[in-house]
Amino acid sequence: MNRVVAVIVGTLILLLVGFTLGRRPVGRLNEQVKQLTATHEQMVGDLQDRAALAEARGYLWQARARLLIASHDVEMNNFGQAGQQVTAASELLTRAAAVEGMHLDLGAVQEMIAAAAKAVSALDPAARDPLFRSSQMLGTLLDQDRA
Repeated sequence: MNRVVAVIVGTLILLLVGFTLGRRPVGRLNEQVKQLTATHEQMVGDLQDRAALAEARGYLWQARARLLIASHDVEMNNFGQAGQQVTAASELLTRAAAVEGMHLDLGAVQEMIAAAAKAVSALDPAARDPLFRSSQMLGTLLDQDRA
């Protein structure tokens, strides 16, 4: 009977020692997993921010293209389509400006587009110039942002 009790006590002691020693590597691994998870979440956040800014720049390139098309439409006396292009360009600028982290100052471009929109709605052929200049200004801003 003493031998059975000694075996049980010895087994319990070995289990306790094994559990204590075996727990140390698991604790280190848990810390590494926590670090990697935090790094991963930060990288995902950074990539999402970069993707949002890239999307905003895409909106600005689309707006520039629409302004150039509107300028051409005014030159061809197609004021209806020019007005649609100007409205779409203005909406794209608003969408791009709403993106968090967008640091380009689009105020001057938006003012010039608003003035051009009034000229287009008045069927003024001189609307071509502010449309073209606003597309150039937007292109300059985009080039500066790339650098």
